[in-house]
Amino acid sequence: MHAIRQRLYRLFVQLGGNLADDAQVRVFDRCVEGQLLLLPPKVKLVLERTWFEPEASPYRLLVKWLARQEGGHLTEATVRQRLSRGARLLEEALSGKPWDAVSTRSRPAPRRPTSASGPPRGSSRGVSPPTRG
Repeated sequence: MHAIRQRLYRLFVQLGGNLADDAQVRVFDRCVEGQLLLLPPKVKLVLERTWFEPEASPYRLLVKWLARQEGGHLTEATVRQRLSRGARLLEEALSGKPWDAVSTRSRPAPRRPTSASGPPRGSSRGVSPPTRG
């Protein structure tokens, strides 16, 4: 597991999340994956690689992979900076959510409106009722 993943799971636990609760961890993972989409492109690319990779890659391999993806020359320091920036951005976005309050039970189905709870009929909808005259 990459250090970035460990760092984010540590934040999850600090915010009240329970790593033993598979449903809570899945919700957290989905939140992280959603936040990855919002990151700046260069940060997103390397962070997605480290988040989804099952095993940690040495930085030198990340540098080679990223250089091929971007078509340029990168340094290990550049990759580390992008990873660090991405982790900070994710921590900031995820820290506003109290993970101990996340419901792991299935949500109840939304209530269907009954005829009494529907919108009012007639003129309040902008349609005048027909008149006979």
